[in-house]
Amino acid sequence: MTSFLKFWACDAARPLLRVLPRGSIRLLTWLGGGDQTDLDWLHNPRRIRVQYDSAIGAHVVCDLADWGGRWYYYPGRYYDLANQLLIGHVLKPGGTFVDVGANLGVHSLLASSIVGVDGRVYSFEPNATTFELLKAHIAINRKENVQLFRLGLSDSCGAASLASVGPHSGTSTLRHVEQADISQVVEISTGDEALKGCKISNPLLLKIDVEGFEGRVLAGMSEFLQRYQPIVTMEISPQWLSQEGTNAEQITHLMAAHGYSPFLPTVNWTAGVFPRLKLCAGPYPPGQHDIVFATPGHLARLPLC
Repeated sequence: MTSFLKFWACDAARPLLRVLPRGSIRLLTWLGGGDQTDLDWLHNPRRIRVQYDSAIGAHVVCDLADWGGRWYYYPGRYYDLANQLLIGHVLKPGGTFVDVGANLGVHSLLASSIVGVDGRVYSFEPNATTFELLKAHIAINRKENVQLFRLGLSDSCGAASLASVGPHSGTSTLRHVEQADISQVVEISTGDEALKGCKISNPLLLKIDVEGFEGRVLAGMSEFLQRYQPIVTMEISPQWLSQEGTNAEQITHLMAAHGYSPFLPTVNWTAGVFPRLKLCAGPYPPGQHDIVFATPGHLARLPLC
């Protein structure tokens, strides 16, 4: 399929993709828009699109050269459904959301709408280009309860090299990458230090998605975890974790020392149309997945299996 036909087919099918309850990414891939390694989209003359996402109550900018932008723009809803459902289930007006690895801020925008004027959202994003888009999203949607940090979190303070591979904004990482397309020096801090003095109120949800650097982030947030005991949702990427000398089991042991147990988030579909979140105890699946960590005091508030 030529690039022009691919662009045209995805645009023409967008109304259908936006109403499909499930399978939109599969259809988008068949039409030529789902491949994460496809560089043809860099040459789309209308690659920058703006849409209103009613699920988060915000306008967002999507770059179609980024597979994440295509996966978001054409179906009209964010592809990380499990975390969106978790945010909607856990947070309440007046609550707090800490977004480590905020990327373009989609989860921060949703959390901001939920916690309201009395709540707080703290969003951390070290990538300079991505941070500007995050800042624009917060500004154009007038989210005054969101505080932004152009900062990477780690187990120490200072400076570090941030590597980016490919056009996807969500793959920037502080772990060592042999063949990075872009590398930039960024400021880093511990979560304990960066959040010192911030207003923290319950319910409290902490999201960590830092492409294999999760162990370092947790090591720098031990005081925060012990004092506030947030519910934690975290991406687990075994290959990337191993490059930092850790693994999912070690992270589980670290969290257990703070009184946490792990749960696998799954999305169940009622009547094949309505998504419902369930958190299930069980062994880790292979490959990349999310884990939700909760203490015994959280369990009554969570949709457990």
